[in-house]
Amino acid sequence: MAEEEKKQKHPGGRPTDYTPDLCEKVIPLLKEGMSIEELGLELDVGYSTIYAWMERHPKFKEAINTGREYAQGWWMKQGRENVKTKEFNSTLWYMNMKNRFKWKDKHDDDNSEEQKSLMQKLIDKL
Repeated sequence: MAEEEKKQKHPGGRPTDYTPDLCEKVIPLLKEGMSIEELGLELDVGYSTIYAWMERHPKFKEAINTGREYAQGWWMKQGRENVKTKEFNSTLWYMNMKNRFKWKDKHDDDNSEEQKSLMQKLIDKL
């Protein structure tokens, strides 16, 4: 009978390693600035497994989304606290923010005379 119950819970493939207590574990890890890939390394699962768990377990998805917000805050804090530090690689930090958190450069399409004048001044200095 116990074997029959196992088959019903996991109709195919390997049993899941997911447990509800993971919701409480992922937020502190993401608060340290971890990515989903690093989180997978820490939990000893592939990041594709984490995404699958997010699809199957709404509370886990909520925990991951909250943790991602914390991770972005952690990275923003690193930039703010280290911006004047000589060893701080601002380009690397910026590219991380741009790629991980979908930051975009602002493109203003306004072709006002003031902007044209500023652009001309910059060109003249080159």
